Amino acid sequence: NVPALTSERRTELAKSAKSLGEDGKVAIRNIRKSALSSVKKMEKAIGKDAAKDAEDDIQKAVKKYEGEVAKLVADREKEITTV
Repeated sequence: NVPALTSERRTELAKSAKSLGEDGKVAIRNIRKSALSSVKKMEKAIGKDAAKDAEDDIQKAVKKYEGEVAKLVADREKEITTV
């Protein structure tokens, strides 16, 4: 048998989930930085307009996935804190 979680253990697990979510967001931002630098390097070959469009697409994708990470973290925290 596994004993029920105490309130302080639930709080600790919620903090851990939030920390992992922040790590995920940082990873997404690092990927964005890498992708933007690649677009900058290719700017002469693809043109300024295409580079700007690519940067906008990258930013939209980053916002989308950061939102998903935030939603997952919020859902997990709710699940953990629910008795």
